[in-house]
Amino acid sequence: MRDIITGALLSALAVALILAFTELKTEGTALYNDPGWDRHLYRLMAEQGLFEFRLAPYCWRVLVPALAGWSPFSLQASFFSITLAAVWATGAVLYLLARGRGHSPVAAAVGLFLFFSLGWAAKFILADFWIPDGVAFLLVSLAFWAALEKRLYLFGAVILAGAVTKESVLLAAPLYFCLNVRRPFDWRFLVRCAAVLGPAAPTLVALRLGGPQQNGDAAYFATMPEDIRRFPELYGPYNYLTLLQDIGREQRVREWGWDAFLSYTTSPLGLALPLLAVLGLRRAWRLAGPH
Repeated sequence: MRDIITGALLSALAVALILAFTELKTEGTALYNDPGWDRHLYRLMAEQGLFEFRLAPYCWRVLVPALAGWSPFSLQASFFSITLAAVWATGAVLYLLARGRGHSPVAAAVGLFLFFSLGWAAKFILADFWIPDGVAFLLVSLAFWAALEKRLYLFGAVILAGAVTKESVLLAAPLYFCLNVRRPFDWRFLVRCAAVLGPAAPTLVALRLGGPQQNGDAAYFATMPEDIRRFPELYGPYNYLTLLQDIGREQRVREWGWDAFLSYTTSPLGLALPLLAVLGLRRAWRLAGPH
């Protein structure tokens, strides 16, 4: 209980400090009115309701817009409250995670403030609070904690929530198996993990089949507000083969270079995380090895 209270208070302090020096993208501001950004799509999703908005991949990230739409408060207050609570809870979970791994309160606090020092991880999400990334960060942190605490069913529930929040959360799905398997070719443990995590995959597929996208449909796109309609090139026909060619081959392979390397390693969250990961191999090298 002491760790829970400490983590919650430290996280609240960090969030308050960020908010004191952050210009929020609230309605009526120049930052909010800038067209072509995701915030306008998620707001429209909350206004129209589930499966009425059909621009992919946003139309499949239903949890946060649905919660905001069902809230009795204004959409702005609802989106902000959801993101604020998620970012604050993420800090508290990270503190508990560090304490649970045997780190001192000081080291756990340093880890918490390190997370909040990463601009793209906290400051940007709080500033553009309309997007679901804050909840996605919380779910990944909870998944990591559940895996380390060997709580498989909680881990499965978190991954399932991730499937309806943002598809990138599902990249955390192998964590439980990787962190808890004890011998090579443990098929029984693999099957048990797959059974618990199984519902997330059909949920993801059901969202895509149950909420068909209409990217590239000129008639549908003409019904969009001006702040979305102004950039039709952002919402062209959406299929995975085209994405693989445009993003995978053209942007990731053909344009590979030093700038691309930096953008995949240090640019998103700074130098601290990859540096600490390398240094951590000396102490926890088994996590990166075949053991």
